[in-house]
Amino acid sequence: NTLAQDVTLRFEIPDWSGAPTTVLRSQLVPSADQPVAPVPAFTIHTLAAGAYATVIVRIPASVTPQILRFEAPADFPLPAPDTRRRSARLLQVDLAPVP
Repeated sequence: NTLAQDVTLRFEIPDWSGAPTTVLRSQLVPSADQPVAPVPAFTIHTLAAGAYATVIVRIPASVTPQILRFEAPADFPLPAPDTRRRSARLLQVDLAPVP
């Protein structure tokens, strides 16, 4: 998009792991078909466990595609009998132009 935009993401952060917080890392990178450029550093988001959290990421104006990537360095098992693992659950994503 040629205009800067804010992406607002709403996460559910369960407290099943026993840790008081969960860390998510976000990174805005060029799409794979773009020339190799320095990859920006991660932004760290420390979110309280047992709550809902809102993370806002500013996407700068660009004429080329960009990828917003999230990583969670730790995960934990869901309560039995579910055998999956997770760090957080993404509930909602909103995109809005920067005023």
